[in-house]
Amino acid sequence: MTDGTRFSPTIIFKRKTLPKKAKFPGGVLVCAHMNGWMDECGALNWLENTWSQRKGAVFNKPSMLVWDLFKAHLTDEVLEKCHKINVKLAIIPGGLKSTLQPLDVCINKPFKDRLRSKWMEWMAAEDKAVTKGGNVKKWIW
Repeated sequence: MTDGTRFSPTIIFKRKTLPKKAKFPGGVLVCAHMNGWMDECGALNWLENTWSQRKGAVFNKPSMLVWDLFKAHLTDEVLEKCHKINVKLAIIPGGLKSTLQPLDVCINKPFKDRLRSKWMEWMAAEDKAVTKGGNVKKWIW
């Protein structure tokens, strides 16, 4: 945010449901999606559980949220939710990501690329550690 406040991360797993026994750090928004990306439901979930929980949101003062032109950000339900919680949207036009969303280019993309690379290395490794019961131990990078 403009005052330096950072939100907790949102993690979207590429799967139908979240693992039943998985434990995630507090404050992290975790969800599952078949394709592993944000959709309308995810945008609504983020607005409700992250944006609406920010400091001062309880007073329902007008706020501005800058989003890109991604179609899940602009569905009728998302726009209605934004109106309900007094959010004014500023939409970044297509083709300006590198200029107006530098974190996507400088941090998010390299992070995702490195994470994917490490995951692929781990998946390809033949000597994975296993538990006493024979299950593969969790991945630690």
